[in-house]
Order: sequence, then structure tokens, then C-alpha cells
Amino acid sequence: MCRAAFVRRHRTLVEAYARGADEQTLHDTRSVTKSLTAITIAAAVQDSLLQWDEPVFDSFSALAPFAHDGPAKRGITVADLLTMSSALDCNDWDDSNPGNEENMYPQREWLRWVLDLPTRSVQRDASGRLPFAYCTAGVFLLGQLLERKAPGGLDAYQARRLFTPLRISRWQWWQPRCGVHRESDERGADPHTLQPATDARTELGFRRAPVGHPRLRPVVAARSCRG
Repeated sequence: MCRAAFVRRHRTLVEAYARGADEQTLHDTRSVTKSLTAITIAAAVQDSLLQWDEPVFDSFSALAPFAHDGPAKRGITVADLLTMSSALDCNDWDDSNPGNEENMYPQREWLRWVLDLPTRSVQRDASGRLPFAYCTAGVFLLGQLLERKAPGGLDAYQARRLFTPLRISRWQWWQPRCGVHRESDERGADPHTLQPATDARTELGFRRAPVGHPRLRPVVAARSCRG
């Protein structure tokens, strides 16, 4: 942890910093930002830009053909990715899984890699959901979907619909090598301006990988790119 704070009734009572951080430091919030993705997706559904049951791969038809294509892949919906219950063979908790996030990071084109992932042979339950599997690649794909569907792209839409209303004024995207937005789990954020989001019960927090952790990367500003 680089920063700790005790907040009561929207007031910061105690605040402390470590590892060279101060009140101006943007923190690497990692998978906490998956919550921001979910909130932004909900806003897009509310604005009729997306539908919960919308087939995701239809929006990437310009990048077809896809490896391992078929009904299972074409049937993946926004709700499937948001609930981490899609047909993609993607499980970050299984080191041997082909869709494990560690297999994505070295790729030159993350979007191409995600679109070409194999699918798994599973059945939907009575509620229509497939078995849960924690999948960072699926959240990344939702970010790319928003980049294509939202007016002005993901950054502009998220700023207008989420950050501005919550008074979040400072943030930076982590830029993957492929040049597309990584809407998955690495974003720099000002803990002071993220506090209103916490008060709004979005259950955000601040986490940082241990010093020397191989996945700890610098946070830099992003550029838009449609793969």
C-alpha cells in the first residue's frame, strides 16, 4: 500500500503515505478498475448504446475471420463478459489455461489475441449463465466494445458519464503495446478524486503489487486506436 486513509461521512480524518507517494501521486489501482468497466457498461446500456444480450463479436466483424469461430463464440453477449461467464476458454486462476492473462501481455496485438481465443464446452444453467471463470481478457474486450460504440470513444464517454459526475478529475490509462485502450485492470488514479466514487458505493479501493512484482508496470497516458 502507498496510501491509507480513514474516511467518515465524506470527510478524510486520517491520511498517510508510503514508498515515496504523496497527495499528488496517481496510484496503480489494477483490477479495481474492472468495477469502473462494469459501471460504464451499465451507463451504455442505459443510454441504449449497448444491450445486455447483444452478441459481442458482431461488433468486431471487420476483424473476421476469428480462430475457433462458431456458435459458442458468436453467442457471447455483453452480460456473459460482464459476469465472467462467457464461452471463452479464459481463466486467470489457472496458469495452464490458454486465456490466462499472463499469455496476453506479451502479445503484439491484444485484441487479435482475445478474438482468437478458443471456446470451452460448457452449458448454460437455468438462469442462462455459463460457469464463472475470472477472465481479464473478457473485460479488455468490453473496453474495446465501448471504444467502438460510445460517442467519441471510451475515454470521452467514460469521462462524461462516470468521472465527471463523481468528481474524479485525474486519471491516466496504462498503454499496452498494441496501442489500444486496456480497459481491464491497470489505471492510474488520484485517491482524493476517487474518494467520491467510494462514497457512491462503487466499492473501489487502492491496491498495488509488491515491490519487484513482474506485473507492476508504469502508468502512462493512452492513445485511442481501433484494432
